[in-house]
Amino acid sequence: IIERIEYQHQLKEEKEFSEAVIDSMPGLFFMIDKNFNLRRWNNNLEWVTGYSAFDLSVMNFFELFSEQDHEQVNEQCEKAFETGDMTMEVSAVNKKNEDIQLIITGKRLYYGDRYFIVGTGIDISDRLKAERKLEQEKEFEQNIINSLPGIFFFYDPDREQIKVNDKFYEELGYTREEVAEADPYDFFAPDEHEEICKRIQKISRNGESSSVRKVVKADGSVVNYYFESRRFEQDGSKFIIGTGIDVTARLEAEHKLEASLEEKKVLLAEIHHRVKNNLAIITGLLELQYFSTEDEKVKEILRDSQARIRSMALVHEQLYQFENFSQIKLDQYLARLLESVTEAIDIQDKDITVGIESDPVEMTITQAVPCGLMLSEILTNAHKHAFKGLSKGQIDIEVHQNGQVVSISIADNGRGLPKDFDIEDSDSLGMSLIQTLVQQLDAELTIDRQEGSCFYFQFELK
Repeated sequence: IIERIEYQHQLKEEKEFSEAVIDSMPGLFFMIDKNFNLRRWNNNLEWVTGYSAFDLSVMNFFELFSEQDHEQVNEQCEKAFETGDMTMEVSAVNKKNEDIQLIITGKRLYYGDRYFIVGTGIDISDRLKAERKLEQEKEFEQNIINSLPGIFFFYDPDREQIKVNDKFYEELGYTREEVAEADPYDFFAPDEHEEICKRIQKISRNGESSSVRKVVKADGSVVNYYFESRRFEQDGSKFIIGTGIDVTARLEAEHKLEASLEEKKVLLAEIHHRVKNNLAIITGLLELQYFSTEDEKVKEILRDSQARIRSMALVHEQLYQFENFSQIKLDQYLARLLESVTEAIDIQDKDITVGIESDPVEMTITQAVPCGLMLSEILTNAHKHAFKGLSKGQIDIEVHQNGQVVSISIADNGRGLPKDFDIEDSDSLGMSLIQTLVQQLDAELTIDRQEGSCFYFQFELK
């Protein structure tokens, strides 16, 4: 009796020990017979499924799983009884009818005079959720990459392709196998390889690079791509990530536009040159008229007309000489205009000095012609009339720009204008012309008679 009691006590201790081991397992534990009845399990099975010990004692093993997995569970259990082991990934259902994703492994066990299957289950629900989220993130990332307007590429330090987008295959015509096996240099024209190497080194040093490069498509044709590439670092490794946009059509359009603009520049230069020459011919004809008449009044009219025509010719001369067909540099124009006026007028040994102070003002030909005519008219009048009876004089020209407003003053220290002078009542052709030109420029004119005379006008650049 004592031996039997000791044996029972020992048996009880071994059972408690085995149950403690089973309950300490991190996952689920089960033991089923050939009829798929649960014979043993651990506390985790009760906790995960929500079933009590009594519930499990009267349940069939299949009842722990969703109906769609019953066939797989049956096949795997049968296999385990025949071959000795099983592994399956199935969806279990707890008492609340909630799905639990499990990986189950089992082994055949001969115990007593029968075979059983003992196995474990690990809850992988969180892992599967993380995997699904990762897949969604990858899909989202790929959708973004595929939505880019051009090609996308991602290479590792050994120039092995990691990822490209669908447009890479569509636009360049290569298969996925060809892209996977190719070196990045294979996609560029041979004469680009040295520069590509420099660009890769630049990305490694500075972190980014952008340029237009010649790309070879699968059919052998060469196209131009604008690339923007950056260095991407992860886990101590450096990668190259970038995008490319086909700019072949744009570059061709730009070349055509540049050629067209060059043709127009040549044409405009020729037009301005011919206008200037035609004006020179008119000046020459007036010169012939000047020498063919004895009437001093007629000669003066002809000289004034020549000066006005020269002021217009100078505008066209500057336009074609400086190859800028839209803007006149007023300071340069003033210097040439002053030379022209001085040459045209006989100042009879008078010592007249002219000072020019000018901001770097530029204006269109639409405003340059009337502005030049007005300056020519005022300078001519100053040379002809301001210093009568005087041996010397001073003319000061100032040009200033404030924003879009240009202010010009032509002042002399000569005899000054008559006290009763009124430009609006003047019958002088020159003064009438000045008024007309002021209106064309939409300018404001002020005349100061103190200490000589000063013509001051300002207008807005257009």
